[in-house]
Amino acid sequence: MDDSNHTMDMPSMDMRTTFYIGKDMTILFSRWITENSGQLFGAMLVTFILGILYEGLRALREHIAGRIQFTSSTARYARLGARLTDNEITPIVSAKDPESPLSLRLKGGWSIGFYVVQALLQIIQVGLAYILMLAVMTYNGWIFMAVVFGTGFGYLAFSLRKSLRPHNPEWRE
Repeated sequence: MDDSNHTMDMPSMDMRTTFYIGKDMTILFSRWITENSGQLFGAMLVTFILGILYEGLRALREHIAGRIQFTSSTARYARLGARLTDNEITPIVSAKDPESPLSLRLKGGWSIGFYVVQALLQIIQVGLAYILMLAVMTYNGWIFMAVVFGTGFGYLAFSLRKSLRPHNPEWRE
């Protein structure tokens, strides 16, 4: 069998392996092409927002886990006939039974629904992380900076909000 007459028609692919500053590129999908400054700015804005969203999901998962942990610790005090307020334990007359047979509880008093929600948020967060990684792998300096500044801004916004909150675990937003 002679393969010399067979040729594969491969589309030309511009696979860069070094960073460059430019506006002509394909990002993530074959139809997401930037050819001018406006399209590049739009792509940068999208990746910036995705970076903020990534950090927001991380902060949301931490917030939910903290809420559940606080709830489970107060449930332990409730079983003992006490309530945690302002870092003091005060007796209470009655409390809802956190070990109701109608609620499926796992270690630490967390329900199975908590783990399902956390798993779904983890899936979305990891998916966003890979999308951001693939965007950076275009090796376009502008897109790289948009991802870095987007995640940095998201971290600042969500971490600053968390650090400004009083250290009282019962503080409501």
